[in-house]
Amino acid sequence: YLKGPSTGDAWQQVQDWSATNFWDWVPAQQGDYEVNVWVRDGKHAGPDSWDAFKVTPFTVNPAPAPNEPPKVTSLAPDKASPQNAGTTAVWTASATDTDGDAIYYRFFLKGPATSNNWVEKRGWSTTPTWSWTTTAADEGNNQVNVWIRDGNHAASDSWDDFKVVDYVVTGPNLPPVFNSLTPNPTSPQNVGATIRWTADATDPNPGDVVQYKFHLKGPSTGGAWQVVQEWSTKNWWDWKPSQQGDYEVNVWIRDGKHAGADSWDAYKITPFKVNPAPTPNRPPTVTALTPNRPSPQIAGATITWTATASDPDGDPILYRFWMKGPATGNVWKVVRDWSNSRTWTWSTSPGDIGQYDFCVYVRDGKHQPAGRYDDCTGYRGYHLITIRPPNQPPVATALLPSWSSPQVAGSTITWTAFAADPDMDLLFFKFWLRGPATGNVWKVVRDWSTSNIWTWSTSSGDAGLYDVYVYVRDGKHNPPTSYDSSKGYGGYLLTAPVPVNRPPVVTAIAPNRPSPQTSGGTITWTASASDPDGDPILYRFWFRGPSTGNAWKVVQDWSNSRTWTWSSASGDAGLYDVYVYVRDGKHEPATRYDSAVGFGGYQLTPPVTINRPPTVTALSPSRPSPQTAGSTVAWTATASDPDGDPILYRFWLRGPSTGNAWKVVQDWSNSRTWTWASAPGDAGEYSLYVYVRDGKHEPATRYDSATGYSGYQLIRSWGIYQLTSGDAAQDRPSLVSSADGHLLAYQSWEAGDSYNGDIFLKMFDLGWSEIQKVRATTDPAYQDTPSAIFADGYYYVAYVSDETGNWDIFVKKYDRNLNLIETKRLTTSPTDQDSPSLIRVGSDFYLAYQSWETGSTFGGDIFVERFNSAWTPLRKVRVTNEASYQDKPSIALGADDRIYVAYASDESGNMDVFVRKYDRNLNSLEPKRRITTSSSNQDHPSLIIQNGELDLVYSSDEAGSYDLYLERFNPGWSPIERVRVTGTPGDEVYPSLSFSPSEGILWVAYVLQDGVGGNIFVQPAASLDLMASCWASMDFSATRANSPFTLTVKFYGPSGALTDPTSLRLTWSPADAHLTGSTLRKVSTGTYRLDSRLGSPGPKTFTVSATVGGCRAESAVTVLVA
Repeated sequence: YLKGPSTGDAWQQVQDWSATNFWDWVPAQQGDYEVNVWVRDGKHAGPDSWDAFKVTPFTVNPAPAPNEPPKVTSLAPDKASPQNAGTTAVWTASATDTDGDAIYYRFFLKGPATSNNWVEKRGWSTTPTWSWTTTAADEGNNQVNVWIRDGNHAASDSWDDFKVVDYVVTGPNLPPVFNSLTPNPTSPQNVGATIRWTADATDPNPGDVVQYKFHLKGPSTGGAWQVVQEWSTKNWWDWKPSQQGDYEVNVWIRDGKHAGADSWDAYKITPFKVNPAPTPNRPPTVTALTPNRPSPQIAGATITWTATASDPDGDPILYRFWMKGPATGNVWKVVRDWSNSRTWTWSTSPGDIGQYDFCVYVRDGKHQPAGRYDDCTGYRGYHLITIRPPNQPPVATALLPSWSSPQVAGSTITWTAFAADPDMDLLFFKFWLRGPATGNVWKVVRDWSTSNIWTWSTSSGDAGLYDVYVYVRDGKHNPPTSYDSSKGYGGYLLTAPVPVNRPPVVTAIAPNRPSPQTSGGTITWTASASDPDGDPILYRFWFRGPSTGNAWKVVQDWSNSRTWTWSSASGDAGLYDVYVYVRDGKHEPATRYDSAVGFGGYQLTPPVTINRPPTVTALSPSRPSPQTAGSTVAWTATASDPDGDPILYRFWLRGPSTGNAWKVVQDWSNSRTWTWASAPGDAGEYSLYVYVRDGKHEPATRYDSATGYSGYQLIRSWGIYQLTSGDAAQDRPSLVSSADGHLLAYQSWEAGDSYNGDIFLKMFDLGWSEIQKVRATTDPAYQDTPSAIFADGYYYVAYVSDETGNWDIFVKKYDRNLNLIETKRLTTSPTDQDSPSLIRVGSDFYLAYQSWETGSTFGGDIFVERFNSAWTPLRKVRVTNEASYQDKPSIALGADDRIYVAYASDESGNMDVFVRKYDRNLNSLEPKRRITTSSSNQDHPSLIIQNGELDLVYSSDEAGSYDLYLERFNPGWSPIERVRVTGTPGDEVYPSLSFSPSEGILWVAYVLQDGVGGNIFVQPAASLDLMASCWASMDFSATRANSPFTLTVKFYGPSGALTDPTSLRLTWSPADAHLTGSTLRKVSTGTYRLDSRLGSPGPKTFTVSATVGGCRAESAVTVLVA
């Protein structure tokens, strides 16, 4: 056994019972120790005791400081890049060695002269300089590399540190060369023409830009050189001369590295002649298009059309004739194409009747092409007609009514006239009427119109015989005072209307005293009825209730009295219905009725003291809203009965657990309380109601009094789950969720210090029960900061390892059962790469990480690298370039198909969170965005984008210790909310967000550091106000079989502070998980310990439950005993 600083000054077993009488110890911590050895021969003391023991003290001093390697601080030339070939550059390296050791330097060159391979230029020497005389072979991009060592670390073929600097060697600059100056079109040209001058020049030095300056000399410039286009990279100039004569164009060229702006590197002059502008040819004009026969003409005639046109230059004129009309389908059609004939003969046919339009185009062939014209004119509205026979008058053939005779006076009858016209002319109609309504003389009832229908609206006094007549004309024969044809209808009879008797209607029956009344009294019932014809009304009264054996009974037969007096007896108490029938004797017989109405539920009460119903005044919960779903709440009704009768209660509930419908949750009973044991899935808003009755008033289907309670909230029973335990440190969690559960990747030291930390994977179901655990790394190298994702049915875990010397990033691929498929090394830089964050976008992977490849002066920078599905690098970009410290990137894909990278930086003095945005090709889309601005430290960001919002969790020490905070943003980074997620006295750090699609919950895993150790917990990323109001954590000092251990349990109350519990209970399974009789004992507020000894190897589950701060806390942790 060992006790000392490294064991927390507690005895710890370091070597179990064996026949080996020695133990090798490599102390890792200074201080005063004691070593205790138990001995036994197996025949006396048991395995948990000793026959004899001896304790020996031992002091461990601090380890001597190790020799440190040197560091390169700078490498610089005496002449800054770039320089021309032939220049001698002296390179000086600066380095430091904290131990004052001699430093050796070795120089290398890579560039065009070395075929871009590293070549040694100066071997190991204590001289920190190297002189490089450049040559033409060095022209281009070069790199100079210096290696340093002090002889105490790296061998002669390696280095303790190095530095690489870029350097550019250029050749001598040459002026540009003028190749040509050409006009288009070539000389000569007329005044007004547009000539483009183009200068062609080349520069022998790649990258040099040639500039051009154009000059003109000639009649328009007064014979002097004049600048027409200043220096520019434009090598052409458009010229439109306005004056004839001989001209010269001069173009200067330069590349800006030889001649100044008022001179040239080369020039060229070209002559050009400008002739006078020729007199322009004028197009012809057409003034008329005339037929030899005027419109109209008989279809079948021949008409000759003649165009009148002239050309001012006497050029021959071409003509094209067009026609549009019935013969062309009323579209324009060429009837004679271009020719020099100015006439066209139109031979019509008898079927060409209709209106026609004509047009003639003219041109001289020197202006418009054949598809267009120089001028045109037209002729509209030429008619071809046919000879028709004389017009015939119409004939009236019939005049008919819509209803046959006879009809009752007051009816509406529609009269329709029928007529035919041989020429289909429009017809006009005039209607006449004769009879009693017109004084039996003919009268026009509808004058001439094109409607062949007349509607006769008769009145009740129009009875008698009538004659109807209609006149018809087409307007082309007889005048309006006469007609072309007529038709009549005689003897149409309208009869006088006979009145119809209507039945009476009863509208109400009412008592003279309202219900209820005491039995034994007299109530008069009165019916209200009316008859539209004023006939006398007869009434019959019916009655049903306790006094009639609850059967309908006639209590007053047919009479003309509309009242009935009911004299009740004292024993007639109960509910009654009354009905009245009415009739006038002209419709229904005495066994039926014309109309009826009733009155239901009239109550007679016994003539005794009236019992009064109970009244409920309140419905109260035992725990105020809101409560956690799964809690138990007792509801109590407050009610009283003025007569002291026993009260019955019925409880109702409406909310998510009842489908938002009212449901009886406790039927009628004399208990005024109902205990609501909600389930964890019952979260939501509820309304409650209680009915009360004493059984003497309302029946069981109703109530005497009621009251309710609205808006009671059950919030989701989101738990805080402990995912790791044990004596070893558990760190850097990375959480990923799928439809089936959750995967946690994390660093653990449970394999021992010799392994320097390993990556472990744990699989959980949706209820956070552990399903599987896998050790992902097993070599003694240092592994840390895993980043896990789930994509295409596989898990990918990126992590940092120093197995190759420096820190590099690796990735492992697993199937759903956590079977390893492959391992890839992603970075190969000689500098350290750290803090990977991995995502999958389409078929590509994006990896954000911290790198020191830019040198220690930059304090670590953030990079993003894109890989294809085979992990081939596609592109790498540097996200940050500040000299401050940047670390802990978190990469996410947005709903806008953009890549977001959050990271922590101390560029503002303290640690803050920043975000950068890129497209899929890693092109930056906007400047960095500062998310946090507090004067406290905001660190360890974790970014996730889901459901159209950006969610960011980070650690902040604004409240003293580090707590987790959640900030939610919309897609434009406008804040939605900021809430505090955790609040224990310890530090919550290294959060990892994951959205569970099947639960719709945003989870956050994190490390809780409480000064003793660190374990990983998980909880929903939500406000502390919505979380479980209390919880417990467990930690174990050792997990070896048959060894002593200490279990430490901490209880956190509603405020997040450590709080002493009540009703404390600890259970374990199997039995050998706890082999001594000790119990949990209080160490400090909220902290309790148990000292015991573990039994055989295997999983051991410990469950603690208690009441903390008024709520129930329960936690179960399984440890694997080795």
